Amino acid sequence: MTVVTARFVRFLLTLLVVFSFLIEVVFVPLIGQSIISDFPEARPFFIPAFVWVVLIMGCGQAILVVVWRLISFVVERRIFTAAALPWVRAIIVISVGALTLLISAFIVANILGFTPPAAMYGLIGLSLLCLTFVLIMRTMLGLLRRATALHDELAEVI
Repeated sequence: MTVVTARFVRFLLTLLVVFSFLIEVVFVPLIGQSIISDFPEARPFFIPAFVWVVLIMGCGQAILVVVWRLISFVVERRIFTAAALPWVRAIIVISVGALTLLISAFIVANILGFTPPAAMYGLIGLSLLCLTFVLIMRTMLGLLRRATALHDELAEVI
């Protein structure tokens, strides 16, 4: 990865973080207030739903920060070292945390009887997306481990 490419990717990561904060601070409260005005019975769910959205978005933001760090490894040509492995593991742990939040939101919504189809399909879809991401990152971790081992072997030979 060239320095220019790394800077561009970091610029995009910065835009994603800023945009996600904008969503958390501006759009989620506006959408929540709109839903409450149309469906007053949803008022008790606003604060828990807002906290849940902030936590889920926080998981995404944390992953973006970890990706920023991994880009540094790529630029420094140190991606195939053991030092990169904990960062990929961090992405997996954060993703599992997000998956746990999604599943718990689905369960709690069902227990409370607040099950509008759009919300439930959204939770199911996000859960499947998150699970897929966890499995892909687990695969990437295995590939990185193998590449690191091969890189270390090759370094010994040379």
